[in-house]
Amino acid sequence: MSNSAQIQPIFLPGGILSPDRLVGYFTNINNGIDAIDLHNGSVLWTSDVSFRPLLATNNWLVAQKSVPDLWNAIEIVKLDLNTHGSLLWRSGAIVFPEWVRASHSTHEQYINLNFQVRATIDRLFLDWQAQNYYYGGAAPPPSILAESAQNDRGIVGIDINAGAVEMLPLADSEDTSIVEQLPPGGWIVGEKIVYLTSDRIEGQQGVELRIRDRSGSRGVETIIELGRGKSLHYLVTLDRCYIFVCPDIYADVEQPWWIFAAETGQLMATVTYDLNDRAIGIRSLSIFNSQIYYLVDRPIDPLTHQSVLKVKDLSSGKLCWEYLVEPPKIQLPNLP
Repeated sequence: MSNSAQIQPIFLPGGILSPDRLVGYFTNINNGIDAIDLHNGSVLWTSDVSFRPLLATNNWLVAQKSVPDLWNAIEIVKLDLNTHGSLLWRSGAIVFPEWVRASHSTHEQYINLNFQVRATIDRLFLDWQAQNYYYGGAAPPPSILAESAQNDRGIVGIDINAGAVEMLPLADSEDTSIVEQLPPGGWIVGEKIVYLTSDRIEGQQGVELRIRDRSGSRGVETIIELGRGKSLHYLVTLDRCYIFVCPDIYADVEQPWWIFAAETGQLMATVTYDLNDRAIGIRSLSIFNSQIYYLVDRPIDPLTHQSVLKVKDLSSGKLCWEYLVEPPKIQLPNLP
């Protein structure tokens, strides 16, 4: 691999995937990291030195760590996968603007930092973006709203061998040739540009997939109806390769999930939409190794929920295993 070749994380609902697609790395209920055998859901090893896995190779894992008493900072750690997640190095504190809430919290509404992770053979990059907004109830005066609305972004470079941190300038120019030709809500999969439209079709809610070649005319599209129903619902997998469509999520009987390939619109499989999952809400999906991975939120009380990763066999729809992801989260009520 050349020094400029990019390593990208492979996302699972609530975690990331090993390059061989056999192991998943997740934040566990004790705010550590579990390595999970994706065949049967067993825990291979546990690390308590960090809480959020970010990117994995065959030999190491980088993860995020909180900085005690400093909400606007994080540390990055590198774990050795050949020795069950032993610590290789820990970076210095990466400090963001004072208004940024970067540390992990069970009060999830206070986390307003997001970043994308990528790496080369010798460097890790965090492309970060933070947004602040008003947390209260009734709308305050415009001056308070303006003061609370803040945005910032940047790039952090980290030496992959030693953990040295460097704040980098944003790139002055980006290749926008692909971005500019995407329709609103559209994305690229393979050699196609695709997007979804939802509208009433003969009195029912319907969804259509629109496909065009990346090198073709913008006006030439293939339109494929993916389904219609009384209360139709659809979700796109994290890698955007598949689209799940359910015709009626509020029905009193189990409903199908129709699974389509985003690049072609071809129906790939049909599985059952679990009524219990409907009650608590599916919010993230992936397909790997002929299995469906998805997150649901299990209510504990009116203000607290627990995220659960469920894994189903793609062909039969049978539940293979499930796993509690992260500590329970508390949603604070709006302030008066």
